[in-house]
Amino acid sequence: DAWIVNVGDVKGNVFELEYFLTLAYDYDTWGSSAPNSWKHYLEQKLTALFPALTEQLRQDIQKVYTDYMTINALRRPEAVNENTFHPCHYLEADRLLQRITACEQLADSIWQQLQESSNIRGMQTYYSLFYYPEQASMNLYKMWLYTVKNHHYASQGRVIANTYAGYVKECLQKDVALGKEFAAFREGKWNGMEL
Repeated sequence: DAWIVNVGDVKGNVFELEYFLTLAYDYDTWGSSAPNSWKHYLEQKLTALFPALTEQLRQDIQKVYTDYMTINALRRPEAVNENTFHPCHYLEADRLLQRITACEQLADSIWQQLQESSNIRGMQTYYSLFYYPEQASMNLYKMWLYTVKNHHYASQGRVIANTYAGYVKECLQKDVALGKEFAAFREGKWNGMEL
């Protein structure tokens, strides 16, 4: 009879919140009787959000969203720490870093294509709903994975630990830059949401 959701950051969860409300409104269409309905919902939303984009570009956006949300589902980004992933067993950290890098590269490619097309509405929508959240969360994951590897190699007295410490610093700098960029987005309309 009642659907309750706790959302700490509305701007970073616009799409998910809209899906939740759609699900609550029409559970027969989007609920458990329709497994994986979120994929169909995402396709519909991307078509509505990006009517001027090619089908391939919309599919790429869907892949970026699915990939970074799947990674975020491993452990909420704010709950990741140096003990979440192993630095070497089953190449866990390396495999996750490869997934993150592939996701970032595809997201960057989409961003570049949108900038080249001069599709202002498409750029703003993609940046706000998909690109910034992907960049921020994947950067955070990378920072922790580099920290894990840094600590592992430092405990062995290996010099490569310094390389990973440098990667952590780069991630911290990128985090600050992403925050400033988002704070300035649309003349500061969402200033404070990056915090």
